[in-house]
Amino acid sequence: MASYRPLNDGQQNFTQATNPQIVAGFEILRQSVRLGMQQSESARKSSMKAQALVSRQSQMLNQMKEQKIMVKDVIVPVDTPTNTKQDVLKKAQNKGEEYRNMDEHKVDIITLANRLGTSREEGLSDDQAVQKNHQYGDNKLSEKAKTPWWIKLIKEMVQPFSILLWIASFACFALYGVNPDALGAKSNLWLAIILIAIILLTGSITYNQSAKADALMEGFKNFLPQNCIVIRGGQRKQVPAEKIVPGDIVEVKMGDKIPA
Repeated sequence: MASYRPLNDGQQNFTQATNPQIVAGFEILRQSVRLGMQQSESARKSSMKAQALVSRQSQMLNQMKEQKIMVKDVIVPVDTPTNTKQDVLKKAQNKGEEYRNMDEHKVDIITLANRLGTSREEGLSDDQAVQKNHQYGDNKLSEKAKTPWWIKLIKEMVQPFSILLWIASFACFALYGVNPDALGAKSNLWLAIILIAIILLTGSITYNQSAKADALMEGFKNFLPQNCIVIRGGQRKQVPAEKIVPGDIVEVKMGDKIPA
């Protein structure tokens, strides 16, 4: 019958690995696992932050819908920079998409009246008109701050190409001033005068064209009538054309200017 004898009196003896390459490999593995855990924790926190942000925006939208507040712009996070070139381009694209999706000219009158909160017979009430005027603003073209005419003229005279001509004319004056009796000195003087005349002529032409464009934009204001007849509260009222709002029932006769 076979018999077995325990090694070292029943005590197992394991040899500890002392190879430096093995130790280094285990150290790299341990660091990789720790780095992966840190990245996973960071990703989990970012996901929770994004979910909380979306939830907060959804709550704000629901509250605004309950209060019947029109949402015009896209809600962005508080820490997101605004008024950048990308934000302006995105708002312009959203506004263009909004205009493309307009269907007021396609739906029936009853649906359109319900959408605008008005009535074909009664029109808007005075309180609704005042509220919508605060919401949408006056019915007129937005105006920019006007620049004085002499500043516009100076800007036309200092365009990049005009600056090169100014430099060339000053150089001709300098050559003439160094030795006015030299051969060909008067030609430099006449060349400088001609360059300055070209700058003044081209600047005046471009300023005239710009002034005509500004006058054309000013002429658009004449297309709007001063007053118009609307139906508010079931009564015909004469109000300034700037104070009509979406939902107003406007009375238009043949030959009248459209107040829109």
